[in-house]
Amino acid sequence: MRTTDETTGATAEGEGSRSATWRNWSGHLRCTPAHWLRPRSEQELRDAVRGATSLRVAGSGHSFTPLVPTDQTLLSLERLSGIVSVDRERRRAEVWAGTTIAALGPLLAAEGLALANQGDIDRQAIAGAVATGTHGTGLQLGCIASRVVGCTLVTAGGELLRVCEDENAELLRAAPVSLGALGVISRLELACEPRYNLRERTWVEETDALLRRFDEHAAAHRHFELFAFPFTGLALAKSLDREPFAPLPEGEPESPGSGFARLLELNRQDPQAARRVFAEKFAQTPPSEGFGPSFRVFPSERTDLFNEMEYAVPLDGAVDVVREVLAAIERADLPVLFPIELRTVAADPLWLSPFHGEEGERFATVAVHQDAGLDFEPVFAVCEPILRAAAGRPHWGKIHTLEPAGLAPLYPRWDDFRALRARLDPRGKLLSAPLRRLFGESVAASAEAAS
Repeated sequence: MRTTDETTGATAEGEGSRSATWRNWSGHLRCTPAHWLRPRSEQELRDAVRGATSLRVAGSGHSFTPLVPTDQTLLSLERLSGIVSVDRERRRAEVWAGTTIAALGPLLAAEGLALANQGDIDRQAIAGAVATGTHGTGLQLGCIASRVVGCTLVTAGGELLRVCEDENAELLRAAPVSLGALGVISRLELACEPRYNLRERTWVEETDALLRRFDEHAAAHRHFELFAFPFTGLALAKSLDREPFAPLPEGEPESPGSGFARLLELNRQDPQAARRVFAEKFAQTPPSEGFGPSFRVFPSERTDLFNEMEYAVPLDGAVDVVREVLAAIERADLPVLFPIELRTVAADPLWLSPFHGEEGERFATVAVHQDAGLDFEPVFAVCEPILRAAAGRPHWGKIHTLEPAGLAPLYPRWDDFRALRARLDPRGKLLSAPLRRLFGESVAASAEAAS
């Protein structure tokens, strides 16, 4: 039996059997777990964790790094979805970990609430987005995990561990962005905002002009980002600004679509021709405007598959990083049609957050994409040294080559996190081989710690 979650792209063949195959959205990652379990309740989740020898958790498959693949037990939380409870006075909502961001928006709106920020993809499971430090854009806005005020973990032993201001508060800065290595998140409590509308504006401008005024645009709008297209000298700017909530007719907001699948096909055969066609069409793109509830305006449709690398760098100097990345791609004459994306994010105190920093500190994220139909390694190999030289920290869900020796200096609480992980899961039940390498741990070390 073959099943596909059409909202996420995660695929299963022969659920629960040795023939089951999981793949991520882009198709870059695959695995054949011995067991694929989909618990329907928190108790079933606890039983599944307690009974497993080794396990990983799958969200919606929108990560490009090997956080999920395992040949042992794979857990999907898709059946643990929806709102657990709402505190309207405190503007907080407790939600099940498997709830997708797309499903969460309307549910919160029905309660008069909304997420403070989100990215332009909404198919991720909320727990996966939190655990990897996923973010949107906005100088005054942190990543999604920065709004976590509580969570419930199922530990490696199958016990429930509540983490919030009143219980195990010392773990509140470690548990949200944890890559699934401290426990399986079953519930999240989120600090929300009153529901609101967003007005979206997009326009095309010369890349150099937009980069020169990037700080000005970022300060003038609640959300601002730009997409600089290699070989064109042009970029797409996108701003979002908050307006009072007002009910609108059902349907999607007017906003620019993607839709350059045919150009991607041409790019695989004749990059020079694809660049010429794209540059001509892109230059003629008219300004656009969209308006609607935040949860409908934030996301953009993503039908063209890609693989992605993204680093968070200090805001000062981020524009120069984008210039260097563009120049490197063009100098190497690489077949890249996807844009270089530049966004802003406020600092947070979370131990493994790419945005870990002092209050008031600001970061920018620089993302590089490559068509899933082409080899991404030549592109990322050219760009990653630039991102690393800028003191960049990688997005945990996006491709990077950093090893423990390179990661530890970037995260002041790296060793504290590793110690906490070893205390909560001494046998390494929640660690796959890639995660063991990431944290610099061996199977022997986990066995010794557990004895």
